Amino acid sequence: MGVLQLTWDEGQRICRWLNQNGHLVEFYSHEELQDVTGYLNEHYGSCSHWPSGGPWIGAVEVADTNEFIWQSTNSTVAVANWIHGQPNNPSAGDAAMMECEFAFEWMDKERDTVRPILCEMPPRAECSAEFTAVGDTCYYIGNSKATRDAAQEYCRVLAPNGKLAELETAEEIYAATEFMIKNGNNRRAEERGVNGEYYWASSGRPVIMTNWMSGDVPFTNVDDAIVLDYARNSKTCDHPFEETPGGKCLFNPMGALRLTWDEGQRICRWLNENGRLVEFYSYEELQDVTSYLNENYAQCSQWPSGGPWMGAVGIPGTNKFIWQSTNSTVVVANWIEGEPKSSSDSPAVAVMMNCEFAFKWMVKERGNVLPILCEIPPRRSTCPAEFTPVGDTCYFIGDSATTWDGAQLYCRDLAPNGKLAEFETAEEIYAVTEFLIKNNIHSDCAEERGTDQEYYWASSRKTVFITNFMANYSAHPNNNDILFLRSDRNFKTCDHPFEETPGGKCLFNPMGLIQATWDEGQRVCRWIHENGHLVEFQTYEEMLDVTGYLNEHYGSCSNWPSGGPWIGAIEVADTNDFIWYSNNSTVLIDNWATEQPNSPTFGDAAMMTCEFSFEWLDKERDNVLPILCEMPPRSKCPEAFTPVGDTCYYLGDAATNWETAQEFCKVLTTNGKLAEFETAEEIYAVTDFLINNAPPNRNYWMGAEERGVNEDFYWVSSGKPMLAMNWRGGNGFEGNTNDTMFLEYGTNYRWNDWPRTNSAYELCEADPADLS
Repeated sequence: MGVLQLTWDEGQRICRWLNQNGHLVEFYSHEELQDVTGYLNEHYGSCSHWPSGGPWIGAVEVADTNEFIWQSTNSTVAVANWIHGQPNNPSAGDAAMMECEFAFEWMDKERDTVRPILCEMPPRAECSAEFTAVGDTCYYIGNSKATRDAAQEYCRVLAPNGKLAELETAEEIYAATEFMIKNGNNRRAEERGVNGEYYWASSGRPVIMTNWMSGDVPFTNVDDAIVLDYARNSKTCDHPFEETPGGKCLFNPMGALRLTWDEGQRICRWLNENGRLVEFYSYEELQDVTSYLNENYAQCSQWPSGGPWMGAVGIPGTNKFIWQSTNSTVVVANWIEGEPKSSSDSPAVAVMMNCEFAFKWMVKERGNVLPILCEIPPRRSTCPAEFTPVGDTCYFIGDSATTWDGAQLYCRDLAPNGKLAEFETAEEIYAVTEFLIKNNIHSDCAEERGTDQEYYWASSRKTVFITNFMANYSAHPNNNDILFLRSDRNFKTCDHPFEETPGGKCLFNPMGLIQATWDEGQRVCRWIHENGHLVEFQTYEEMLDVTGYLNEHYGSCSNWPSGGPWIGAIEVADTNDFIWYSNNSTVLIDNWATEQPNSPTFGDAAMMTCEFSFEWLDKERDNVLPILCEMPPRSKCPEAFTPVGDTCYYLGDAATNWETAQEFCKVLTTNGKLAEFETAEEIYAVTDFLINNAPPNRNYWMGAEERGVNEDFYWVSSGKPMLAMNWRGGNGFEGNTNDTMFLEYGTNYRWNDWPRTNSAYELCEADPADLS
């Protein structure tokens, strides 16, 4: 509504930032038009909330013809809802807006008028008739038996791009298995020429993630040949950043965002936690970006104030400049003749690129309001010479045969951090397999270390979990070396761009960059995080924590327009009693300034004023002030538990049987359980944690058990079968059908099974998502 007011072209740009397929709303049928118009009248019909009358839509005039097209498709507007007498604007190239006072009928306006915007993105496709949504895809259970080929043909006829179900991730397997248990049974993949070697029919990919029933023995028939078809884009820049020809990732909002230099740096960091105003460390970078701007954004009328801020800032009292992110001297520059003009008595200055001088540089005071040009680090560096990008990494195919050690040494010499190829995901295996089929055949990438058939990646020393062995593969009986695992992961409480206070609150503080009414502030907080709201205080400790945090980090009142930010307290009628908006509870802990609250109007809201050390004042809700948002922090680990990856673990001190260990974990904390591992990432992280922290000579129970069938294990809490596994080399299963599993100290915590009556120590897990 009124939070963003923009020209029509700026509105289109903002919609694309929000979603890469976003645009101002368009209507291609009477039903669509009626749906949106009715929705606006029902939910947003109070015209006092619509500055300038209502929002832009995606229709734009063809020259001065009074004929309009939809911008995203360049198609004629066939379904319209013009106010009587419209369109009638005498200027050319106008755009359409929806006018609240006329029940959101349309008017034409000049495109440079500033108005609210109404964006749309394509909805996710719904399942076809007879299909059921399961996870992120759609399934249909047939009612009659058929051959595999007949079933495949039936699926193709049933829906566009229909096919027999193909399951390539553990998540898909779990979701589809649960669906089938509740609803039916079916078949999925086919053999192609080798018994026991299966491929997905539509893509030709080998089946890597499997979920075979225990004791399965394939039929002896074979059938067809393999065709791999795998297309993958290697994107360098995250949306909405664009890649320049030289590989820079730039975000250029042009006139849609106009800010001071410091505000621009802050906005760049909000867009991406590694974002900043653009910087140049080589002549090639400078030439790349300057040429890119001149080629794509050289129309200077589109640059308010001449051009964008960049990341160079002046050293006070000198005519020298540094790059803000690294504090390093600006060596490569592109000054306009006569620049820089900074003097010893100049205020704080920074550098901008001036469109009128082909984006050469000039000095400006940092308090000037200009457009910004942000950058983020590209996802990957350019591949070294002779290497080819495949997926998200780079590969080189050698021309001579050599030993494994010779090949590894050659790779190290070929490029910094070079190594024989290592594959830890199904996606990597698919991409590189297709690359090899199209280009050549190559060598091994992993090695055994001390135990036959037990493989590790040489550079990371991680166990090889996801494999793609040829059918009927039989390992050589040799062995070689030892294991070492490393996994570093941080346990973050707050999502970016929220910051954690010392007391654990997650706050987003845009200070003067976003100024809104109280109601608009609540809306902005929800945009930034789905559970966001203006900050609230339920305890004295919370209030003391946030007030101290603001005084320490944001105590310079000149940075707070209108004195300080809105918080989430709102007045009940004209009672001077306040409630917290998110839960409708009475404000019991407060911090009012002397003689506050005292506003004579009703339905006021509270703000924190910097001049009184962030004590509270009551203000009319339609005042425009900064905002202070919060989101619920992620739950922290219970006492005695340690964060590892995204969850929490506890190492027990007493050896006991499996049943007692499981009960101990349940008593220890809410939803506690013996540890369960459903991804390779979890296995790596916990194995590394145990190697570095567990007392010696202790085996640890984990939460998997057999359920009546030998070698058929399930996670106890979810009942899901084990897919990601880490068995010790040469493991010989116990002959029982009621065993449980443990992590074995003597094999660097690889997995083994034995009777549940044996003794081991507890490894308890508490997922923070289950604790709140």
